[in-house]
Amino acid sequence: MSMLQRVFRMPVQQRSGLRKREARERFRGPFVRFSGFNRMTDRGVWAGLAEMIDPYEDTADAGAAGKTVVEEPEWDLIENELRAIDADGFRYSLHCQGDGAVRRTVALYASLPRDEHGRLLRRHAITDLENSDPTDLVEFGKLGGICEVYYKRLCDMQSF
Repeated sequence: MSMLQRVFRMPVQQRSGLRKREARERFRGPFVRFSGFNRMTDRGVWAGLAEMIDPYEDTADAGAAGKTVVEEPEWDLIENELRAIDADGFRYSLHCQGDGAVRRTVALYASLPRDEHGRLLRRHAITDLENSDPTDLVEFGKLGGICEVYYKRLCDMQSF
């Protein structure tokens, strides 16, 4: 099992608890290993809080009507963390709900160092992908990134 540590609104370098290298040393057995971190970017489309490419409809909740995002994700912080984590040899999984957040995340990953075949040096991921543009997923696939979608989330979405 590959384990990720969740990041909550504080730079990786400032968090208390397990540090990157300590986690790598502590969890390196044949069944469990530490591989990186994950973080939320935007929030749910259903609540009008996801970062979208096109503006929300006029009937959207949470003050989202006519906007592409209500609460701007901390993109500068996320980019700095991504570069530091990648440079240390770890993976980063970014949770993206809206197609705008997916697109920005693919662009961030595309800016990282790659191998001679144009693929990322680490298997970074995008998680959730509640709403995404297929062209962004194709581009992410060419980079060698992976998409993680929770089965339960897909089942929950069937009720909409």
